[in-house]
Amino acid sequence: TNYVLLAMIIENITGRSYKQCVEDMIFTPLGMTASSSVSTGDVTSVPEEADGYHMAQHTARGAGDIHSNVFDMLRFDRAYFAGKVVSDASMHTMLTFDSGYGCGWTTDGFCWWNEDGHDADMVFHGGETLSYDCDNIVYRVKGHRVYLIMMNPCFTDKTRSIAELCSEYFC
Repeated sequence: TNYVLLAMIIENITGRSYKQCVEDMIFTPLGMTASSSVSTGDVTSVPEEADGYHMAQHTARGAGDIHSNVFDMLRFDRAYFAGKVVSDASMHTMLTFDSGYGCGWTTDGFCWWNEDGHDADMVFHGGETLSYDCDNIVYRVKGHRVYLIMMNPCFTDKTRSIAELCSEYFC
């Protein structure tokens, strides 16, 4: 609900659709050519008729409506952590954790983080629809970032097992 509300606020402030804002402000500048928002039947989404998929995509804007692939997700992650997506102040806010949760990112359940809530060894964001899920995990290892992006059909426990193994290794 909060992500849908945020999308509606963006539309109200900009006077443009959420889809247009995401494409013009994120996908195009970052070269994310295999990503879309609030769409069905495009190159990175499933056809409208697919069983179990969110059929009313326009009602999901802001929550579960981004279609992408691992290459575009990696482009986004690298740009985000290079300060090309949000300001330094916004990034600081997003990566300030309260009980393991920041704004869009979490550390909960995977790695230890500093007591002051800053500078986590790992951040995570996941999402799923009725048919697919995506886990986006970014580890900080010896001053470098290691990106683990997994996309697969929902209700398979393989991504969780892989994430746990990587966390044991990197954390």
